[in-house]
Amino acid sequence: MKKNILLIIALLCTITVFAQKKIPFTQEMRDKLDANELSLRQVQFYISKEITLKRKSNKKDIKLDQGKINFEDRGKDEAVVIAKETEGICEDFTKKSVKVRFEDGVSRGIQFIRNQNNLYQIGADDWSTGNGKMRYDTSFFYLDKDGANAILMVKKGDIRKQTKDRKKAKGLKVSTAK
Repeated sequence: MKKNILLIIALLCTITVFAQKKIPFTQEMRDKLDANELSLRQVQFYISKEITLKRKSNKKDIKLDQGKINFEDRGKDEAVVIAKETEGICEDFTKKSVKVRFEDGVSRGIQFIRNQNNLYQIGADDWSTGNGKMRYDTSFFYLDKDGANAILMVKKGDIRKQTKDRKKAKGLKVSTAK
């Protein structure tokens, strides 16, 4: 029984060691990609924490009903939730930003801007209300304050390639040496 438990623990430790970990995407990583002429569009990105984009749309209608003027206010609350570690792809980039899309559709990219720590943090067009205002899809949405420090993540895989060249020396005789 103890041997089985030890075997299971050893197996779990092995899996944990070889599992790929998600780490923050940094400017240093981006520089290395650029130096090796590798495209950001080929990188699988992840978001570090859950974010929620919200918007309210109101529609006001005026109707006549048997001579009375009726004013109707119809509201609709929309929310787009992007869960922690949701996969995303690079849609566009500049020197200081990366736009990542986490779902299909036109204009659904979210801007991540390089911060003072050289990490790519979620950006918005306006933060004056405390919530980030950003264009998403065909409208403006507001990012909850909780999501303001979300950053881009990538999986880190350590690949070590070591090649060995081995040959057997034939040997030399005095008469055949050059």
